[in-house]
Amino acid sequence: MVRDAGPPTSNQLMALRELQYMAEVQGSDAPRHTQQAVTAVLTPVSFVAGDRWSMAERAGTRVRLATLPWPLFVILAAQTVLSARLLTSNTAFVDESTYLYVGSQELNHWIHGIPVLDYQTSLPGAPVVYPPLAAIVNAVGGLVAARVLSLCCMLGTTALLYATTKRILDGRAAVLGTALFAGLAGTQFLGAFATFDAIGLFLLVLATYLAVGWTDAHNTLTDVAASSVVAAVALALANAADYSTTLWDPVVIGLTMCAPVLAGQPWRYGIGRGLRLSVGAALFIGAGLAVGKAKYIQGIVGTTVARSTGTEGMGQSPSLVLHDAWKWVGVVVVLAAVGVLLTLIPEKNRPSAAAVRGASILTIALLAVAAILAPVIQARIGTTVSLQEHVIFGGWFGCVAAGYALSRVLRHRALAGICACALILVLSALDLPIANGFYQWPTENMAFVSGLKKLVRPGDQQYLIEGYADIPAYYVGAVYSFQWQDAGAFPYTDPQTGKSYYGAPAFADAIKHRAFTLIILNFTEASHGEPANDYLIAADIAKYGGYQIAGHLPPSDSSSDNFYTVWRVTEGNLCHS
Repeated sequence: MVRDAGPPTSNQLMALRELQYMAEVQGSDAPRHTQQAVTAVLTPVSFVAGDRWSMAERAGTRVRLATLPWPLFVILAAQTVLSARLLTSNTAFVDESTYLYVGSQELNHWIHGIPVLDYQTSLPGAPVVYPPLAAIVNAVGGLVAARVLSLCCMLGTTALLYATTKRILDGRAAVLGTALFAGLAGTQFLGAFATFDAIGLFLLVLATYLAVGWTDAHNTLTDVAASSVVAAVALALANAADYSTTLWDPVVIGLTMCAPVLAGQPWRYGIGRGLRLSVGAALFIGAGLAVGKAKYIQGIVGTTVARSTGTEGMGQSPSLVLHDAWKWVGVVVVLAAVGVLLTLIPEKNRPSAAAVRGASILTIALLAVAAILAPVIQARIGTTVSLQEHVIFGGWFGCVAAGYALSRVLRHRALAGICACALILVLSALDLPIANGFYQWPTENMAFVSGLKKLVRPGDQQYLIEGYADIPAYYVGAVYSFQWQDAGAFPYTDPQTGKSYYGAPAFADAIKHRAFTLIILNFTEASHGEPANDYLIAADIAKYGGYQIAGHLPPSDSSSDNFYTVWRVTEGNLCHS
């Protein structure tokens, strides 16, 4: 057994540095390249060793088991169990299949130069951020692996909630807020949902953690770099991965301004810190838009900023939106509001300066406002689309304020521990049906997928299919994005006249020119515009000819009993748009 000799003495450290000096200056008899090699090795060794020894002299080099955040580990373990049970609960949701398929197409485009659709105009997140990463994971372990990626992001999000709360408040609030977040239904299902929401939230809270900084190291070089550059990069990536995260950018910047004041610094430090983060994030976002150009701006406006009232899922009543939001984060909003009220009551055993007290009130108020941003905004525009994801984004901030409220009431560590356990056990049990209910979409029929695989292949053939094309495209695999077209909406340009059509006239002109190799319909309502479009397409086939029935396919999922009819184009020249 080798005994730990402890930190070396100053004489030993001086001897190491003298050896380095001799190698550089006095070793004239040795070849020059030997001197350079010795210097190259000893310089980092002496630096790292000196840094380690200096740290050892101040704080010791051994990690004490008692100092590890054991409550956080227990919470993360519980969160893992809650989400892991959902990893194999159903086949791919339409959003999951879309992002995974888009990612595979982007990778094909980068590696092999295969053309890809302009997904940046239709997705609410940059198709070059999350989808390729998820597609790589999916290629290794399938849908479950892609969902595990989301679980890892959500576990990181929970850990950052603990670390951030501990920085700006205290350990008791950190444990309580983290336990509350881990038990929420939204946290459970986002940890087993292969979309960009989990990674977008993780990057958003990572930026928050870095921007808040270390309470005893504000405005050091390391802290400035982390809060102004690295945090700005993380915030820009969060906004790129999921455009909706921009809603919480002002909250992150506000917390950045308050953090130094909470640590006893003047407000000018906080304002400067917030300005640096704002400018840094703006520069990175501007650079991204400059590269992506008009198509990205079109996608941001169309999917996030100015959604049309005619878009599917719009036009719902504000009361319905708020009711749904209450099921997901109602307890967080209530506790965060209590936290705001409690900040107005001074703590007798913790006297603080006026600036610190004002910053405390503003911090908790910002966190509480963040918790209601998504419900209020979506109630105003009248949609519950993606509400369950967005409320968890704000819920993360709200849980910090909720942790503060609970810590003010539960003064003793034992009471706080009991409350944290109750939050995990009781809240998660109450939210289990909510999380389970989200996963009750129709299950994909693998017999349909197997039959479809025999009919399609990669190339320049065009396939028109009823429903959302990305679901069969994901399961079929090696067929290019430009080959699929769903029967819900369709633009087509006449190859002879150059005239452009959309909707029903587009289908008619495309069938007239036999643009589709296969037409696959089942005359049910699976996406916008159906089954009306299906009947129009069948009528166009009868009118213009050029197609014959090639067979049938079983229903695509558990929600339908209707078989698909497959038409194959007859021999002849095909004209593609």
